Amino acid sequence: MMVIGLTGGMGSGKSTVANFFKKLGVTVIDTDQLAHALTAPNTPCFKHIIAHFGKNYQLPDGTLNRQLLKKTIFTNDAEREWLEKTLHPAIIQAMQRDIQTAQSKYCIVVVPLLFEKKLQHLFDRIIVVDTSFETQRHRLQQRENTPTPLLENILKTQCQRQERLVGADDIVNNEGDVLQLQQEVARLHQYYLSLI
Repeated sequence: MMVIGLTGGMGSGKSTVANFFKKLGVTVIDTDQLAHALTAPNTPCFKHIIAHFGKNYQLPDGTLNRQLLKKTIFTNDAEREWLEKTLHPAIIQAMQRDIQTAQSKYCIVVVPLLFEKKLQHLFDRIIVVDTSFETQRHRLQQRENTPTPLLENILKTQCQRQERLVGADDIVNNEGDVLQLQQEVARLHQYYLSLI
């Protein structure tokens, strides 16, 4: 099975592109969703995180205080690195498990930090969803309930746009309207089917 990595900067439209592939019957594996499942209450990763960061990172309902964790890891590089070292091996293992059970002719794996974590070797092809920094920032300010300084810290942890574009096999420009984006995904879908 052909495995295609899908990446792009925060706010570039990765989820929208992934959903268009899903509507075409393609198996889509989202590593952010895998991370969320791996950090559900009482999982090994959850217990490890609480043991490291403390009980105040657990909400009254027993779930992980993701807002507090986000604030911590994007203002403290050492803590972010610790969390990544803790979670990333488990995420990759879950991703590989899900690839094995994929039912479509090829699958898409959404990996926000694909280039940052040097995961290119795990994929047959890489799609980069591209948008200008201005568009990215505008979308994030509308979508995220995150203070601007924290948002700037988050964006600094991502690789530069040019680095992503150089590493891409396929680039999906997301500066236009949704219909154009959907048509581009349909074109890529046909192309990928022709490669199998």
